Amino acid sequence: MGIVGGNLADIGANEASLRATGGMAVASGVETGAAATTLQSAIVEATDGLVRAFERIAGELHADIDRAARQLESTDWHGRSREQAIAIKAELRGEVARVMESAAGGLATERDAFCRRADALVAEVQDNFARVMERVDAEYAALGTAARVTAERFEAADQTIRMG
Repeated sequence: MGIVGGNLADIGANEASLRATGGMAVASGVETGAAATTLQSAIVEATDGLVRAFERIAGELHADIDRAARQLESTDWHGRSREQAIAIKAELRGEVARVMESAAGGLATERDAFCRRADALVAEVQDNFARVMERVDAEYAALGTAARVTAERFEAADQTIRMG
């Protein structure tokens, strides 16, 4: 014959504890979703910062090239080699623009890919993890209900024994 330990108050406290644990499972799903959203914001902020840094560097390079071109154009130097030097400066300016455009485009592509992965993570957390945590919550609620029913049955049995 088995022995039932504890009393009805213990069983009631168990029910409350089980329900609270289930509630924490659901809350953890929401918290994890918020963390994934924070990750996405950080990715966007970091890549936007890199693009701004590249744009600043490109601006400085363009300014240096333009300054050198102005100096070259204001000299008394004449002839084919001067024209070639001016053309090289213009070509260099165009190359800097192409490299910076390519870098910014590459960063934007990477940022978008990271954001898609972060979106997928958020969806995964919100859909799958939250669903699992809701099931955990439901199971703990069912355990809590079972504990309450057990307590009620013990109380009824106790009343029957007292009256009997």
